[in-house]
Amino acid sequence: METIEALFCGKHQNGSIIAQLVQEESLDHSRFVEILIKTLLLNPIFSGGILISIVGFLWYLVQWAIDLGKAMFRQNYQQSLEITNGDMAFNWVMEHINKKSKVKTQRFSMETNYDYDEEEIDFKFFPGFGSHYFYYKDRWIKMKRCKEEKKSEDDDYSQQSETITLSTWGANPNFWKEFLFECAAEPVQAMKKGLQVHFVQGGNYWTFWDTPRRRRTMDSVILSSGLSERLCKDVQTFMESADWYHERGVPYRRGYLLYGPPGTGKTSVISALASQFGYSVAILSLNDRLLTDSTVNQLINRAPNKTFVLLEDIDVAFVSREEKEDSEKENSKQKTPVTLSGLLNAIDGVASAEGRIIFMTTNYKEHLDSALIRPGRIDFQAYLGHCNEDM
Repeated sequence: METIEALFCGKHQNGSIIAQLVQEESLDHSRFVEILIKTLLLNPIFSGGILISIVGFLWYLVQWAIDLGKAMFRQNYQQSLEITNGDMAFNWVMEHINKKSKVKTQRFSMETNYDYDEEEIDFKFFPGFGSHYFYYKDRWIKMKRCKEEKKSEDDDYSQQSETITLSTWGANPNFWKEFLFECAAEPVQAMKKGLQVHFVQGGNYWTFWDTPRRRRTMDSVILSSGLSERLCKDVQTFMESADWYHERGVPYRRGYLLYGPPGTGKTSVISALASQFGYSVAILSLNDRLLTDSTVNQLINRAPNKTFVLLEDIDVAFVSREEKEDSEKENSKQKTPVTLSGLLNAIDGVASAEGRIIFMTTNYKEHLDSALIRPGRIDFQAYLGHCNEDM
């Protein structure tokens, strides 16, 4: 009994008292636990630790409740829109923000445009990378612009992809749709008047020049007698023959090869044809080190609607099998990461798109593999030579 009194009076160290209590046979287990708990609670270090743990746990609960409340509030009352530069709307949104909105930022990126027809130069300023705020239709919008670098498979070449994320308060689902329609109004009108040219960026998606080129007529291109008419008629016939192809189970695709010396107007002919039929032109350079067989397949078969896919200077990317066998200087390094079999599969493989029109140009037809230009892949071939008296 004296031992218990000494415990509460603090006359002895707690550890020695507990040890003494354990040795007493008269002390039952429940009594021992009770005394042990009281002893620990009287210990300032132990009781302080418990208090800190309780406060920490309560603080964690408060933070968790705040974060949950923020997440629920943002989910119900904050709208966000993410756009990558692989989407047509990316340039439209950046241009609209540059022209119409009051951007609150001191960090800009700059783009230089030169109009060769008007011989004028123009500088465009856009919000730089990072976070910015601008005012639109009585509300503030936060814009975050970031970039990501993508390297080729052999790490000797890289390109950057960009993303802009727009966020604002509100619960109107039509807000972003109205915003995008306003951003697209002027560019769409310009596209109707001019020739839109698409190109590959980042190795895996299509983008386009901000300023469409002027459309040109077939009369502006001087060709040998009857060639212009035959080209136009063939394209027109193909566009009107979808039912004929489908009824006979023939893949609805068309391929054209324009070959001849450099500077004879091969690309100009394609631009004029696109202008005449209201098409755009998508240029795919197989020398892009970021391309692979898979991405070429996706690009060709996911080209924008009403677009001529143009493979320029196809002979530079590939050589014929006969040339490989005869050439003693041929090394093992591929000119392009894209293989010939990969390109052939993209042109007329099982997953190839219907209604697609492909143009190929080359200065040296004899350098092309026969499998690339066989009927079914190339249906119309035309030689474009230098001007002569008939022209």
